Amino acid sequence: MLRSLKRVMGEVIKKMGIKNKIEENGVFEAWGKVVGNGILKNTEPYLIKNGALFVGVSNSVWAHELSMMTPYLIKELNKHLKKELVTGIKFKMMNIKKAEEASLEKVTRDLKETKLETKEVGEIKLLVERVRDPKIRRGLIKLMVVDKKNKKTKCGARGNN
Repeated sequence: MLRSLKRVMGEVIKKMGIKNKIEENGVFEAWGKVVGNGILKNTEPYLIKNGALFVGVSNSVWAHELSMMTPYLIKELNKHLKKELVTGIKFKMMNIKKAEEASLEKVTRDLKETKLETKEVGEIKLLVERVRDPKIRRGLIKLMVVDKKNKKTKCGARGNN
């Protein structure tokens, strides 16, 4: 009996106990929608842990300005997420471009080890590049790699019949 990928993913997510992590990951996408392009160019949310959102900022001026906006940002993020996930925000100065590049480089390295075709790797990379939590990203990559390999095996087996 074939089950839909959505249903299987739901079961896997439930068994792994990562539903909250996936919901928390929505904060990274919500950040850009809540703050707008000006702030987004100078910030990079990189972690959410126990309700605290950690955001890299390009300089101390941005850190100060955003710290003054923290209550508003928390309210707007939670409103956008339709759930009280963010309870605090901590700002840290960092090279924003390097943080973004490092995250994407890690995804690329992980995928190179899978021995999939370039097109397949590109598809997976596109799907996981916005997932900031490294554990969730690795889990999704593994799941998608197995799915693609299984599909190849099944297609090959059907072709031999």
